[in-house]
Formats: sequence, structure tokens, C-alpha cells
Amino acid sequence: MTDETFVECSELSGKTIQTLRIYNDTGDGSEIQVDLTDSSLTGQSM
Repeated sequence: MTDETFVECSELSGKTIQTLRIYNDTGDGSEIQVDLTDSSLTGQSM
């Protein structure tokens, strides 16, 4: 088993990103906000 250092988001393939925000780790892990121009994915946390 290898240690992956990234997360692949296949849901974003072919999509146009309107807003991308990466918030610093607040103790619960970093938060990533992705808003797409077609509104199909918004405000996902990791």
C-alpha cells in the first residue's frame, strides 16, 4: 500500500471552477470550498 499525498476529485473533470478557497487547518482538517459555474458541486469539505 502506498501513501497517497493528494486527493483526486474526478467529479471536477471537465467542469469550470467559479471559486476555489482553501481554508487553513482549524484542528478538524483543512476545508476546501469549490463552487462550479453550473452549481452542481458547492461547499464540499475534506
